[in-house]
Amino acid sequence: PDAAALDRLRRGVPLDGRRTRPAVVTSLGDPRRAGARFAITIMEGRNRQVRRMWEAVGHPVSELTRTRIGPIEDRRLKPGQWRDLSAAEVTALRRAVRRSASPAPRRPAGAPPRAAAPPRRA
Repeated sequence: PDAAALDRLRRGVPLDGRRTRPAVVTSLGDPRRAGARFAITIMEGRNRQVRRMWEAVGHPVSELTRTRIGPIEDRRLKPGQWRDLSAAEVTALRRAVRRSASPAPRRPAGAPPRAAAPPRRA
């Protein structure tokens, strides 16, 4: 992919009528070479999102390996394997979920600012 395609991934691409959140994309070698490899970090988890994002910029994925989910990483696990999480991992995952909780809804562009709450009377 050229710099423009990578920039589109980094800014977010439209999928299902909504733009994805920006992604962190890092080349793992020469990006101009056929079969180039990239590391991509996404901040949401839509259905087949990574494959669909690359398809949207004209570069279908031939191989995809998930290396981490939030703070949880275990490169020793082979595809299809699983293991129980440790208590520390469960705690870290719960913290990550609380940190990434959706903020208050954003006002539409051009909407007037909300009025300040009236002062309280004692």
